[in-house]
Parts: sequence; C-alpha cells; structure tokens
Amino acid sequence: PGGPAQEQGPGGPRQGRGQAGPGHAAGQGGPPAGRGMLRPYVMQNEPIPWVPVAMQPDFVYFSHRPHVNAGIACETCHGEVGQMTVAEPIKDQNMGWCLSCHKNMANDAEHFVKLSDCATCHK
Repeated sequence: PGGPAQEQGPGGPRQGRGQAGPGHAAGQGGPPAGRGMLRPYVMQNEPIPWVPVAMQPDFVYFSHRPHVNAGIACETCHGEVGQMTVAEPIKDQNMGWCLSCHKNMANDAEHFVKLSDCATCHK
C-alpha cells in the first residue's frame, strides 16, 4: 500500500503530505531510536511506513535535508523525541515560528534574505 503517508520528498518525508521525521515509522513500538531504526528499510530499498505527526498546508514545501545539512538537531524542532513514546506535533509551529528560527540561524543579512525568501518554503 502506498498513499500520502509514504510519499517521500527530497531529504525525508514531506511534512505537507503528513509524514513524520525519522524515528516515527509505523510498527516501531516504544521510544524512537533515531536514524538507526530506518536502516533496515534503506538497506532493503523498502518504503518507510511514515506515520502522520505534523501537518502543513499543501502550499508549504518542507524538506528535512537543508536542516540536517545545517547540523540542526531533531530536538530543535521536534522536542525531546528520544524521551517520547508517542510523537506529537509541536504547538504553534507555524510560519512565524519558522521565520524566527531562520532569523536566529542566519549568519548575516544576505543569508537571512535567502532563508526568508517566500520561495524557500512556498511552492
């Protein structure tokens, strides 16, 4: 079975399609173990059975890739996932929340212009 819960975007599941980040695959009881629990799916070239956690509007494009490449820890956006038995969306995680983080993470004014460009997150 396919469907939106297994649709994969670049750098991980697309939040706009209702997938969770690494560590929230279906049938994986107990607290998330992180990226290690995804290894069997990757090694066997199997689709990862993502479970909806955070929903974004369809016009929002989100990829984990630039965040991971920037060294941002999962906990920065998702809370203490290693301590959770059930993943839950973060309250008030909206455009203002994202822009605030982008502003704090920008190295300089030019970098902030790129991070705050509408086309960065809206397609």
